[in-house]
Amino acid sequence: MERPRFFYDGTCRFCRLWVRRWKKTTGEAVEYVPFAAGEKRPSSEFVGTDGSVSPGAEGVFRLLATTTRGRLLRWYRRVPPFAWASEIAYRIVSSCRVCAYKLTKTIFRLLRIDDPV
Repeated sequence: MERPRFFYDGTCRFCRLWVRRWKKTTGEAVEYVPFAAGEKRPSSEFVGTDGSVSPGAEGVFRLLATTTRGRLLRWYRRVPPFAWASEIAYRIVSSCRVCAYKLTKTIFRLLRIDDPV
């Protein structure tokens, strides 16, 4: 594998919104792959070039670390309360992705943040 991959639910509007935003940041550094049609997974997954798999919040932080200094990933790995809170937040969002999508869109609108097309 020549570049890392990020697997996500392509039928989820919340997931697609964030993948569009992350693509603007990561460019071609990461390949974004929607789950196969009808395939249900408990979370998104980041697969590194070495084949290592990180689901959930850790996967998102590894994704972001491909183009940043990786501060959030270091916190995740070194500060257990941060890792715990990150995974809880990830589970809350994944339990109601429609709600998370609507909340995100509202916040973007209030803060006048453009939604990438």
